[in-house]
Amino acid sequence: MPQDDASRLPSVIHLLRPAAGGMAVHVRRLAQGLTGIGVPCRLAADQATLTAVNAPGLPQILLEPFPGNACFGTVPPDLVAASRDADILHAHGLRAALPALRCARRSGIQVVLTLHNVPGSTSGAEMLVARTLARRCCRVIAVSDAIARTLRSPGRVRVVVNGVPIPECDDLPKLREISRQQLGVGPDVPLAIAAGRLAREKGFDILLRAWAEVKSRIPAAELRIIGAGPEHGRLRRLGQSLGADAHAILAGPVPEASLLLSGADVVVAPSRSEGQGLTILEAMASGVAVAASRTGGLVASVETPRSGLLFEPGSTRSLQEALLRLLTDAALRRRLACNGRAAAEASYSVERMAHDTALLYAEVQSLGRQT
Repeated sequence: MPQDDASRLPSVIHLLRPAAGGMAVHVRRLAQGLTGIGVPCRLAADQATLTAVNAPGLPQILLEPFPGNACFGTVPPDLVAASRDADILHAHGLRAALPALRCARRSGIQVVLTLHNVPGSTSGAEMLVARTLARRCCRVIAVSDAIARTLRSPGRVRVVVNGVPIPECDDLPKLREISRQQLGVGPDVPLAIAAGRLAREKGFDILLRAWAEVKSRIPAAELRIIGAGPEHGRLRRLGQSLGADAHAILAGPVPEASLLLSGADVVVAPSRSEGQGLTILEAMASGVAVAASRTGGLVASVETPRSGLLFEPGSTRSLQEALLRLLTDAALRRRLACNGRAAAEASYSVERMAHDTALLYAEVQSLGRQT
């Protein structure tokens, strides 16, 4: 973003619907990255979400309750007041778009919407809502081409891919050691890790079914699934029914799950649908081989067979084959890990995400306030 005149840097409010996991992590990294290049940022959300974002150094606007669908027609006065002396209201997710647009009608602020997931993955009505809201926002950020293609608003949509921290190469061996110690896994044990919200679209049930066969072929191998969510109980019961519970441990929520990925030999994303997939990018940045389902933004993130392996979404057999191939071929893992690390450095850093977002903000700021 041009910075010859610091006074022209836009002031931004990031409005989050109730969120945890990937979206909260994304917003923290984005806001901190933007602040680092001089773009003032504030966070607006309910208390639980502000806690999940975990960015105490950023100014916050507390919204209790969050003004979602149940409060249609209401706009918190604090949000309206704050938006009158800000340039951009950046809504994250469809549930944040409605209150953002209502606020804009009262304050004249321009609205930017980021979509983190592929609309319509749960219902056709969601797709219709997403396309309608996209046309009403000044600009829409899609975190992958897969999301952008669904919106049918090419003039308003920009693709800005997720950014992740890139650890120093010299730190990776120590990070691997620490990760395995925290997970209770020996240094030479073949280890696969999956991480994310425990929800149906993430496909962890598919992974558990595939792992039963992997374990029978590689008895020493271990699996760790890291996360929390509505499917926790069902996945626990499924693991027990498959006889997998002893080795496929659901490790629960971890504040910085990305730090544990470096301990893996393989990081796997078995998603049924996926906007882009932070876990895969974090694994690539950590120099770990990855396997992901051929869906959504994962297809662009994982350049098979150069930087990872893709398998068919929902296919237990295809996932088994990918895991067995990677866990039994150290040379292949090293090659994929090296190429994945290079891809992350080139395209998926937090700095690049913040820079590309700031360029879009400058475009929006040039339009002035709504009248």
